Amino acid sequence: MLKRIGVEVRTVFDTQVAHQLLVPELAKTGTGLSNVLSHWLDLNHDKGGPRMRRFMKTPHAWATRPLPAYVLEYAYNDVIHLPRLATILLSRANELEILDEVLACSIRWNILNQQLSMDEVARAAGGR
Repeated sequence: MLKRIGVEVRTVFDTQVAHQLLVPELAKTGTGLSNVLSHWLDLNHDKGGPRMRRFMKTPHAWATRPLPAYVLEYAYNDVIHLPRLATILLSRANELEILDEVLACSIRWNILNQQLSMDEVARAAGGR
């Protein structure tokens, strides 16, 4: 879809991959956005409650238009902290001198058809 409107994605930075590489000992407790936001920004991420859980279980729910207000709020809350989180993760990776590794794993995980499994990310993190 992005190509149709003239947008080309050149780089993807995945906060989940970065988190797992930066704190591999926490990978077992969870690498979802809630855990990542809690660890790096000390935020409690609202998962949207029962209404949002029902929505997420509905096939093709995200294709519904217009999206309900509570869904838009959920999506907003999912992305509003990402720029700050990315800055912190990139800075920490740079401090630990693993920025290239973090970026390479992020790109492989996201752009190259997810050829890098999360288990491989965990192994790479444990290999330092």
